[in-house]
Amino acid sequence: MILHVDRYDHFTQVLDENHVGLGTDGVRMAPIPCRLVRPSEMDLMARPADLRLGERSGGWNGQPFTTSSPFHVGLYTRP
Repeated sequence: MILHVDRYDHFTQVLDENHVGLGTDGVRMAPIPCRLVRPSEMDLMARPADLRLGERSGGWNGQPFTTSSPFHVGLYTRP
């Protein structure tokens, strides 16, 4: 059995994800710490690398990006 245990801190935007495996061989833990970013923050982080937003979509199939999009796919290019 595998449990997915997550904790999200809205202030720091840190997602602490942990996959906990329970089996006859004992307990296995696989922690995955992530920091989530908003699209506007990604745009700001791209600037020092001399990257600019070329295209933005709401998924891998080119869905329109809206405020309710669950995904963000950004294509950044060099000017």
